[in-house]
Amino acid sequence: MLDERSTRRWRKRSGAVAGRCLFAFGLAVTLLAGCGPPLLGERAYDRAKLIENMTDYREPEQVVAARELIEADVLAGAITAEERAALLYPLELAQEDRWDAAAEAARALLVAQQRR
Repeated sequence: MLDERSTRRWRKRSGAVAGRCLFAFGLAVTLLAGCGPPLLGERAYDRAKLIENMTDYREPEQVVAARELIEADVLAGAITAEERAALLYPLELAQEDRWDAAAEAARALLVAQQRR
């Protein structure tokens, strides 16, 4: 016979397993649906290369300059809001002084474009 303590432990474990299964299912659906980094246009791709190169220098002033370029491109209609969001993510990481993560995010964006 199960006591109350064992029942609580079992429910806690089964909830954790169900949560993991739900996460795995969601991840699989996302990958199969093709959701991922957006397809970048020529201008946005150039900006992604600029961001990736910028992370080598690790100068905060360059983050501000890159952000201004991206905002100007959005206003000019050269890049979409979705592209803007994808490009700003590595810049946000760089502003938080997470340069390696910013470089990784920019590279991942470039690699995703090459696979399409």
